[in-house]
Amino acid sequence: MYRYATFLACAVTATSNLAPQITRFIDDTGVIRHGHLMYNGIEAELIDGDAFGTHELTGTYARIQKILSPIAHVPVIYAVGLNYPDHAHAVSNTSITSPIIFFKNRNAVLGPDEDVIIPQCSASPDYEAELGVIIKDTFKDATLENALDHVLGYTVVNDISGRCWQKGWADAYNTSTGTGGDFNVCVGDGGQWSFSKGFDTHLPFGPSLVPQRELGDASGLPIKMHLNGKVMQNDTTSNMIYGVREIIEFISRGTTIEAGTIIATGTMGGVGDLRVPRVVLQDGDNVTVTIGSIGALTNRIVVPKAGGPPPEPLIIDRVLPESSSRPAAAAGPLRLAQRILRFVDAAGKERYGEPIVAIRAEKGGSGAASVAAHYTAAVGSEVELLVDGADGFNSRALSGRTATIAKLLAPVKDPPAVYGIGLNYADHTHASNLTLPLAPIVFFKNRKSIVGSGEEVVVPATSSMPDWEAEMAFVFGKTCKNVPAARALDCVLGYMVANDVSARCWQSDTVVNGTSGACLGNGGQWSYSKSFDTHCPLGPYLTHKDVVGGDANGLLLQMHLNGELMQNATTADMIFGVQELVEFITMGTTVEAGTIVVTGTPGGVGINRSPPLALKDGDVMEIAISGLSDGKHLFLTNISGFVPPNSSSVIRYNFIHSFLQTVYIRAVGIYPTVNGS
Repeated sequence: MYRYATFLACAVTATSNLAPQITRFIDDTGVIRHGHLMYNGIEAELIDGDAFGTHELTGTYARIQKILSPIAHVPVIYAVGLNYPDHAHAVSNTSITSPIIFFKNRNAVLGPDEDVIIPQCSASPDYEAELGVIIKDTFKDATLENALDHVLGYTVVNDISGRCWQKGWADAYNTSTGTGGDFNVCVGDGGQWSFSKGFDTHLPFGPSLVPQRELGDASGLPIKMHLNGKVMQNDTTSNMIYGVREIIEFISRGTTIEAGTIIATGTMGGVGDLRVPRVVLQDGDNVTVTIGSIGALTNRIVVPKAGGPPPEPLIIDRVLPESSSRPAAAAGPLRLAQRILRFVDAAGKERYGEPIVAIRAEKGGSGAASVAAHYTAAVGSEVELLVDGADGFNSRALSGRTATIAKLLAPVKDPPAVYGIGLNYADHTHASNLTLPLAPIVFFKNRKSIVGSGEEVVVPATSSMPDWEAEMAFVFGKTCKNVPAARALDCVLGYMVANDVSARCWQSDTVVNGTSGACLGNGGQWSYSKSFDTHCPLGPYLTHKDVVGGDANGLLLQMHLNGELMQNATTADMIFGVQELVEFITMGTTVEAGTIVVTGTPGGVGINRSPPLALKDGDVMEIAISGLSDGKHLFLTNISGFVPPNSSSVIRYNFIHSFLQTVYIRAVGIYPTVNGS
């Protein structure tokens, strides 16, 4: 039977026909329900619909078998770092001048009273009591005045963190005793906020949701963290440096925030890692976070025994929604697309297909003629369609039918996540005056930052110093966890070209406030600076891994700005190759099929030039990735514009296109050249 004592604090008397608190639970018949938890802790009065509905009480009751997290699907998890003065000063002793933003893997979510599993690849697990905000609708460019209109409600969050991945190696390695300690587990460079907090089960939230209409901006709520009954953290949400309004206004600047997004608003002083003596969560510990007027969230810590066998790899096919149609059978001999294009046809219908090859004669450097096959992905080009219902993941079968491209789309629709890898080329690392990383440096881009070939890249008014980053991206074709390098390519579907457009004013401490008032805040904001809408052009199509030898090693990568070569490297220059990246990011973490990994950029970016160079209206970027000997190429084209600075207000989403000026950005798609008679 479920332990109800944890949840009694959130039972509130209903004084109207709207539920003052919403609990999601399994009833005694095994059905998932939504309702208002009663004081007896074993019953709930049902509401009409779920947490995103009207919250109207129905007068019908059900017995609770198990309480679940308040919402079923979480698309994105935002987190705010150093948002309480005592914690910020204890960690960095620096002034916090803007919200510090990072992301957690959405598969970190966990329900009340479930076990937090500490993976073998981590160490020094720690607690962080936090207020959670759940977003009601999809929006962009909120203001301080209307920010709370987008809040569905509030919940309790425990931002479990693997401190060994957050610390630098010198902190993890005990120099006085010569022992490795955490360093033996976490061989890395520290600062890995997203990675250290993104392991599965590392974001318990619940037990209920209290609607925004009940709590306003959620200020003044007492928040405590108990470890095995002992108070470890004790504060109030009024002490947050940035409140809910400020956080929502900040993260939505130029950025689409999705309904169901969770925002973990930061923790206060008293975390275990900063205590003397240091406190580390142990196997069997019970951690309880309590927030007044919301409830108490309890979870047990499970730490695997040292020296145990490695975890079993998980590699499973993508699970299709029940509403999805299954791919049709191919007519005639089975032919598989090698380059998967997503586009809108002349009738306005979204399609998948392969660019039709065009054969033409070419002359080599010696003047000898050859016959070459070219795959054109552009508006007006003809495409052979995949069979009905196929999207490249469930089937690559070609149908024999054709259509004409009216608009190119990003090859992967609605990816679960976009991972970024920092400092993965030695020349870029050295140019940034940093040391070579000991492990992949992982961050996230907002998945709504993606655009396809030919779409506009918009630099918002709240940003400056836009820069290019030519990169190769790969796509997970299966859902994977704990996959060793030897099996990593089993997870990979194929490759694309990416342009990791970055607002350097938010990323670099040295240029913050240096060019305009657009970036009045803390530097080092990798995820925030790269997550504005349209800041991740991808395409033009997804090239299957078989075309480029599985791991796509040794492909030439070049970037031209207005015809001038700016970046020139090969994918063989990556510090961590595709197999190593798959192994690393799947450690203790479920990475879903469709996830995109942008693998890092070589030297030659604008910020590291002397003087620094920023993109401007009218610039043309061309990014090409090609094989060293097989003539393969990737091409991607985008049109970009800048929203002019506006100090008086944030430019609203539906007005952005009124302010655009033209910038042309071109980047990669794989164009194999085939000799024939």
